[in-house]
Amino acid sequence: MSTPKIFDGARDAWLLQSDEQLLRDCRVDSYRGSGPGGQHRNTSDTAVRLTHQPSGAISTASERRSRKQNHAAAVQRLRHQIAVCVRCSPAIAPEKPNWQLSLANPAYPLLIAHVLDAVQEAEGAVGDTARAIGLSTGKLIRLLHRDSAVWQAVNRVRAEHELHPLKAPHR
Repeated sequence: MSTPKIFDGARDAWLLQSDEQLLRDCRVDSYRGSGPGGQHRNTSDTAVRLTHQPSGAISTASERRSRKQNHAAAVQRLRHQIAVCVRCSPAIAPEKPNWQLSLANPAYPLLIAHVLDAVQEAEGAVGDTARAIGLSTGKLIRLLHRDSAVWQAVNRVRAEHELHPLKAPHR
């Protein structure tokens, strides 16, 4: 993954758009997914690749035999990709966030985007980030660790500022 792109406010608008609105800014490609042959071999173009033109974020889905299901999965992954790869500066904390979000919650990409903005602004210092968003350091680390893409993004920011990578929290 490349260096995050900086946008001022546009990212939040993209993440809050309906699927249809978000897709208006996307190039949608269908293709035949790879995989094993056999009786259930997928012989039609049901795999989907979405390219969000303004941000350059790309997502794909090919695990289902239905183009509609792959399309829905690709849209969800695109939101996550935008949240992880696009930073806003300065960081703006969300109002009354629900820190118990699951990956399936529609608000998750926006929340994680704001957390990553705060990490970038704090130059990778997790304690400073936690204070800025109103969490304990331990709770923030557990939140970050739940999502491998987010965990990697935080450790990239830390590496840019010559800090050691975060260690996984104890279970």
